[in-house]
Amino acid sequence: MTLLSSHMNISELNSYTDSPLKEGDQVRLTANTMPTLRPSLSYATQLGLTITCIVIFSLLFLFVYVQLWMILYYKHKKRSYQTVFLLLCLIWAALRVTLFSFYFTDVIIANNLDPFSNWLLYSLPVVLQFTTLVLLVAFFSQVVIKAKYPQSARIYKNRVRVLCTLSVFVFTTVNAVCGVIAQMYKSDSCPTAINVLFARVAINGSLFVVHGIALSYWIFTLNKVANARTLLESRVSHLFMHSIP
Repeated sequence: MTLLSSHMNISELNSYTDSPLKEGDQVRLTANTMPTLRPSLSYATQLGLTITCIVIFSLLFLFVYVQLWMILYYKHKKRSYQTVFLLLCLIWAALRVTLFSFYFTDVIIANNLDPFSNWLLYSLPVVLQFTTLVLLVAFFSQVVIKAKYPQSARIYKNRVRVLCTLSVFVFTTVNAVCGVIAQMYKSDSCPTAINVLFARVAINGSLFVVHGIALSYWIFTLNKVANARTLLESRVSHLFMHSIP
């Protein structure tokens, strides 16, 4: 027997019972009287969004794949920011296509994966996005430092690389550890799982914001330093000259 409370009002309960109810009445809530949860979107809408996402991610995968083959064909420098950036995009697109492909067969499988597969399909794409952001910060900082401090450019660039590597390591470690802990307490609504979720969101969000501000700073400085803009333009023109057969 359950006493009526403010969580479910009289009008809601009357829609699931045969006789009208009053405040203070006691009713027995069973599986037949409780409301059924329904998806917020219709099946057709979900299917359309799934197909659209898979098509977009597949096109991105093919585009990046062609770009990587062009690097090999025209014998560009393989150890470069461009190659790493394209590899990150390729892996990210492949993981997204794999994840969304589950929605064509069985959604339950996608929601009940083992810890490693869950981290691979859900957490690793976020790590790749953060790594891409850090890569952009490292690239623009290198251009500005080389133009602004030519004599001690190597020292400053090494410091930036160390900081960027440390940021990626911290971000990846936090995601991996929190992902494992969340899987351990997945079936329990205990405070530990909630605290781990809050810590993960706070650390990840803070790192994203800090590196976003750093990227804005380097781009702003790039526009102020004439030598840096010239150096960047020369790199871009050199890249396009080698990309055109």
